[in-house]
Order: sequence, then structure tokens, then C-alpha cells
Amino acid sequence: MGTVALEDMQAAEPGEIRMAEAAKVMETAAAPDNEVRAPILTFMSGKGGAGKTISLMTIVSALSARGKKVAILEADEMRPITAWRADGLEKGTWDEEILIYTIEDADDLGVALRKADEAGADFVFIDTKGGGSDLNQTIILNSQLVIVPTALDINEMKALFRTCNYLVDAIEGYEDEVSVQILLNRTPTRDSALAATNKVGLKALVDAEMPVMTSRLPRRQVFSDLPQGGILHKYFEYCRKHPDRRVMAPEVRKAIKDADTLTDEVLSLLEPEAKEAQA
Repeated sequence: MGTVALEDMQAAEPGEIRMAEAAKVMETAAAPDNEVRAPILTFMSGKGGAGKTISLMTIVSALSARGKKVAILEADEMRPITAWRADGLEKGTWDEEILIYTIEDADDLGVALRKADEAGADFVFIDTKGGGSDLNQTIILNSQLVIVPTALDINEMKALFRTCNYLVDAIEGYEDEVSVQILLNRTPTRDSALAATNKVGLKALVDAEMPVMTSRLPRRQVFSDLPQGGILHKYFEYCRKHPDRRVMAPEVRKAIKDADTLTDEVLSLLEPEAKEAQA
């Protein structure tokens, strides 16, 4: 991460320091025309196992099937995206148009954004490290859209509200718009099938007027297996070709439909940036 002088820290509010750091990143990342062209989507959660990385993989899969070049910036220390690529390459279910850059600080972030732009990426996805950090704050301020995945059980709801409070604090006073959306996952496709405790969680979101996406990632084994399966549409072909996996093909097809629906909503949230990337 770029350094901030002690006298600057004494004179500036924390928010001002974050804004200065974000500006440094964009200066490093800027294309020759001084504009990072690809929209930046960040996936964030304050709790492990909330579906952050699987949500990212799902949308990346749908964009890959549409012929888009996606750059993924991996800040998660567990390196799940790197492992996803390795498993996909082993199965023949990977798309080499998906670029992966590991990042550990704000300097890495700026360099990776520049490389993604030079490579012609249509979209940049960022898989954040868990919890709050200086790097995460800088990522947030460079994003057009932040997606916060969650299930509806009480522990995840508590973590969700903590994460949203963190985001509000990080974005406060920033002049550029950063959209935050909550993505429900591991839920039934119909609200009528929700457990009683999950209905309480959903009501809490509605009562608080939280920005909840219409699309959801339903509870499917295919999504749980995605980190070992590779890109969804290529995994579908893999299942069709291998007798021991053929029984999974219909479920993968359903997951592809879910991914397309979710991705369409994400693109609508990114307009006009997404329209430019799809042109």
C-alpha cells in the first residue's frame, strides 16, 4: 500500500486519507487516455462462507459464455480463484480469456487494473480479503458496484449488517458513486419455501430498505461444486462427455440459467458502463 506521511495523517480525517489513496490507485491504473475503461465489480463479505467467491465465479462464468474477457483481481489470501483455474485447467473446463492477478496492497491494485486495461478486459472483478482492511477500503472506492452476498440465517444477517455499516463508513464523503447491492444465496427459489427464521431475516432486510437484488443464487449442489468444476458452460460439456458425471448435466443447465438471470441484473446495474463493455 502507498504510504501517507505522518503529518498528512495528523492533518487529515481518515476519509480524506482513503480518498487520497484511491486517487493514487487510479493514477497508477490509468490507461493512456487517463481512463480505466472496464467497469469494476467487487465482491465483499465480513464473514467467511457467505458465498462471496462462488457468486463471483457464477457471474464470471456467464460472461465467459457470452465471449467477454474478464480480469479477476484476487485479494483473498486463500487464493480460491487461483485454485479454481488450476482445477478448471485439469478438467479442460477453463477459459484462458479470464485473466487472474493476485494483489496484496494498493500498489498491486493499481498495477493490476492497468494490466487488465492493457489486456482489453471487458470487466474487472475483485475478490476481496475477509473483513475490513486498508486494501479493501481502497478497492471499494475504485468500484462501480459492490456485491455483498449473504444467506438469511441469523449469523449471516448479523455479519451482513456489520459489512454494510463498514461500507457506509468507507464510502461516506466520496464524490463518485459506488453502488452497493445485497445478493441472497443458498435460498429456495420461492419465498413460500423459506424457513421461518429465514423469513424473519428477509423481513428485516425489507424493513430496513436494504438494496437487495431481485435475482438470487438458489441452493444448488452445482454452485457448491463450482470451485472444483471450472467455468459453468464448460463444466456442462464436461458432464455430458463423462458417464460418471452425466447425471449432473441437467442440474448444471439449471445453474447456467440462474447465472444468466443474475448476470443480466448485474449488467443492468452497471449501465452505462456495461453497455459500453458489451458493444
